[in-house]
Order: sequence, then structure tokens, then C-alpha cells
Amino acid sequence: APRAARMLEAASRRGGQEALSPEDARMLYAGSAVMSVSRLETFSRCPFKHFIRYGLGAAEERAYEERALDLGSFYHDALEALIHGVQARQLDWAALNDEAVDALMEELLPPVIAAHNEGIFLSSPRHRATLFLLVNTIRASARAIARQIRAGGFIPLSAECRFGPGEAFPPLPLITADGQEASLMGVIDRIDTADIDDARYYRVVDYK
Repeated sequence: APRAARMLEAASRRGGQEALSPEDARMLYAGSAVMSVSRLETFSRCPFKHFIRYGLGAAEERAYEERALDLGSFYHDALEALIHGVQARQLDWAALNDEAVDALMEELLPPVIAAHNEGIFLSSPRHRATLFLLVNTIRASARAIARQIRAGGFIPLSAECRFGPGEAFPPLPLITADGQEASLMGVIDRIDTADIDDARYYRVVDYK
């Protein structure tokens, strides 16, 4: 009976709504002056999830599976391989028709597939079937990117460009409402460039 009473009491208990004091927050997040874009997005969607992940440092146990987040990484890695592949081979974007793009992706995708998530796409017939659909989508995306570049004046300068401490581009400085300094780090999917009327222009591309 006492045990049942304690269980009922615990089930009926509700957490308080009191927010962390600024002093407690500074102690909890000490050393967190540099933040990623995804971290800010996490806080915007769910402050409690942000508290658990970045305040308490709790991490989800990783299972050998393919999550939606992993699929997004695979798409980005494949399109990054396209940009770097064109640059490494010194190919002309204006000459890349659909057939040339397909041939290039046929060459570039195998190492991307093998490196992704410990080769999970090659681990079972079910994952191979998923891979077949993903590759078709990636090929269509690669063709669309090449068509857009051929039709315009911009060409890709770099892909997966990181900004932050120690990266090619510096972090973005932020000032919070209470005057605290912070920095933002992250990854830019692609940067394009064009020379127009003796001026150089840059275009930031996000694949989301």
C-alpha cells in the first residue's frame, strides 16, 4: 500500500513552471558562447529539448538505422560531391547536359553511399530499395541544379562552406537582449558567384 501511494503521488506530480535564473543559466551553459544554427532552431521549437540536450548534455542512444536527419545529410553529401566533382575535373557547367550529369553522378555516388552511416544503404534488400529511390531523386536534383546554372550567370564557388572558429569564414557575432556576446557557427550549402558589369556578386543557396 505505501508503495502504491508513492506511485500515485509521483504520477500526479506536475513540474514547476519556474524559469532558470540568469545566474543559473550562465552556470549551466558556461562555455556555450558559440552556438550553431541548428541549436537556435532547437530552442525555438522546444526550449525543454534545448535544455536537455545542451544544458544537461544528454544524448540520444544511437541505433543502427536511417533517420530523416540522416537522409538529409545524404542528400547534402551527394550534392556537395557534384559541386566538388565538377570543380576537380575542371568541367564547364555550360556543357553539362542531363546525360553528362548522370554520368558524373554515376561516378561520384558510390563512395558517398559507402561512407554514409556506416554503409547502411548496402546492408539489406530493404535499404537497397530505399537507396534506389534516393538515387533517382538525387539525379533529378543534380540535373535541375545544372540546368539552373546553365540558364543563369552564377556558377558555384564552394559547397558546404563552414563558418565559425577556425573555419574558412569567421563566426557571426550576436548580442543578446541583456548585452551578452555570442557567436553563430554553421554550414552554408552552396555559395555561387558572378561577375556582372565589373562587379562581383555572391549568392547563398540553401537546399532545404
